[in-house]
Amino acid sequence: MPHLTTALLLVLGNLLSFATVASEINITGKVIASPCQMDSGSVSQTIDFEKLRSTDLKNAGTASDWKNVAVKLVNCPPSTRQVSVTFDGSKAAADSSLYANQLADGATGIALQVAQQADTGKVQGPGSTMTAAVDGLRNATFLLAGRLYSPGGSTSAGKFSSTVLMTMTYQ
Repeated sequence: MPHLTTALLLVLGNLLSFATVASEINITGKVIASPCQMDSGSVSQTIDFEKLRSTDLKNAGTASDWKNVAVKLVNCPPSTRQVSVTFDGSKAAADSSLYANQLADGATGIALQVAQQADTGKVQGPGSTMTAAVDGLRNATFLLAGRLYSPGGSTSAGKFSSTVLMTMTYQ
């Protein structure tokens, strides 16, 4: 009889240990605002600075005139209140807030400077961000300006080409 009691206690002990095992499942996620559509006139834009003389950009801090550009988003969903953009592109060696000339045999000593139209002191270089509110018509517009800028002087003649990438986050 003592062996039966011991065996019964072991079986009950094992059953009780199975009854106390718990499992936990954690589920996480993030709900984000839906994207707007890019206006067809904003998809791919070219700013032509026409012909500039290298002698006009020979001193550090000299620049061309500003050229305005607008990037317009349309048909934003009602749940989207604002759009933030992060700028990216090849940084100029002389100043990381400027965009480099991507032509290997192009003009040297100059770079592209991008800023906000309303305040050209607010430079939008690689890694910077800007936010635009979605208006009552469900549109958001980024008003920008660009110019060729000589950060260190000693500009040489040649062609210039640079690309500014904009990654958008909808909120």
